[in-house]
Amino acid sequence: MVQRRRRVEQYQRDAERDGPCDAPRVSRERAQHRKRHERRDAQRRAHSVRHGIRDLLADRVLSALLAIRPSLYGPDGRVLAHPPSDSTHVRLASRLGTVAALRLGGTMCEFCHKHGDGQTWYLAASSYAADLRSDLERRGYLVEFVSGFDGRMRRTVPLLRRLRVLPKPLGDAILSASSRRMQRDHFGQPVTIEDCAAILDIATSIVRVPCVCRHFSRTPDDGVCLAITTRPADDVIAEAFAGHLAEPDTPGLERLSRADALALLARCEEQGLMHSVWTFKTPFIAGICNCSLEAGCMAMRTTLEHGVKVMWKGERVARIDADACTGCGACVERCPFGALSLDRGRRTAVLDISRCYGCGVCRSACRFGAIRLEDRAVVPEAADDW
Repeated sequence: MVQRRRRVEQYQRDAERDGPCDAPRVSRERAQHRKRHERRDAQRRAHSVRHGIRDLLADRVLSALLAIRPSLYGPDGRVLAHPPSDSTHVRLASRLGTVAALRLGGTMCEFCHKHGDGQTWYLAASSYAADLRSDLERRGYLVEFVSGFDGRMRRTVPLLRRLRVLPKPLGDAILSASSRRMQRDHFGQPVTIEDCAAILDIATSIVRVPCVCRHFSRTPDDGVCLAITTRPADDVIAEAFAGHLAEPDTPGLERLSRADALALLARCEEQGLMHSVWTFKTPFIAGICNCSLEAGCMAMRTTLEHGVKVMWKGERVARIDADACTGCGACVERCPFGALSLDRGRRTAVLDISRCYGCGVCRSACRFGAIRLEDRAVVPEAADDW
């Protein structure tokens, strides 16, 4: 009350000094001055919180690094010539409070050796062998993933944006840890339509389902995603999508034959949509998605815009026959990853192989047969880029 009375008295003295005609101006200036102070105070508080979070995370990373220092450095203090073992990374990750390892540079080759018996991992029958109805952990994960997708994305995307204010080494470590966690639980990889046909030879129970990404992004959903299992699991799928099915303009569940599913995949490819397989508790696959960045694919957005490796590059890579290419630009418009450009001087398409995910969408757009797909492993400049 005393402070308020003093402000009123000060206002009256200022009004008497400046004249009645200037009182509104003085009041506005004081209000603006007060708002500037409030903004500065809010910025200071936000800065303090941001630095507090950064320091806390930095302390945890530093303690974890110090704890494994003997395995990173020799007796003379120099970095060891050989990279640390996987167990070192697991210990570091566990000290950071995550099961995910921080090791960068992991490749899909290890998946093929570990889960594919030497062949492409998603073409191994063992990747589809688990009974979704009896596997309670995987069933619970799938149901929670689908039903809680919108809420999780609303929380995750702002957090990923905030990582940009952290020091780069720390931000990179957190992104890498997140990528490894997704690799353990849920990640995807682009596949060609030929591989889709081979997958549907193994996973013979096919159900057309709504797209969770389109639901979150509020983009039109024509029901282009497939739930695939070796045994029927309609009750689990219905439980997972119960919230989506209750909304208007959402496609329902539809059981498809292999021929109908392949026809749907062909239509998706004609529309420029990329096919990808998805794990639910790796290595078990339960879905084929057909999406694009424009349609609202959150996996592409999270991977390409925020650096969390939810989607790995495919087992193939595009190659262009310059002699057959006419420079029409159809493939450039179709590529969902921006890996193709047009050299107007030579009138041919140019591939940035570092951005190619090997989905094959460009190949289907080429009317002249100028694009082929090769195994990534036999292309030296792409063999280790996943």
